[in-house]
Amino acid sequence: MIGGLLLSFFYCKYKESMAEERVCDANRKAVERMYSAFLVENDIDHVDSIFNQFLIDNFDEICPASGVISYEDGKLKCSVHVDGNEGEEDEEPGAEVPWL
Repeated sequence: MIGGLLLSFFYCKYKESMAEERVCDANRKAVERMYSAFLVENDIDHVDSIFNQFLIDNFDEICPASGVISYEDGKLKCSVHVDGNEGEEDEEPGAEVPWL
């Protein structure tokens, strides 16, 4: 009985965490597009202080888990949620080892 309750509790927490990660990812993508457009419209290059002021002026919360958002290599990064493509290296087609 207690094991079932604990399992149920942890499952709910896991689902909540996954939902927060999806929201953060979607928000980062939207903010990234808006910030890129802001830079082009104003004919300026990225500077951390400009990015931070852009966030302050336009957004209350990007990450529902209160992650710190930064702009690195043209991408928004979250201190809590790791981008799904991060850390994966591009492999050439046919470079993987076939399984028998």
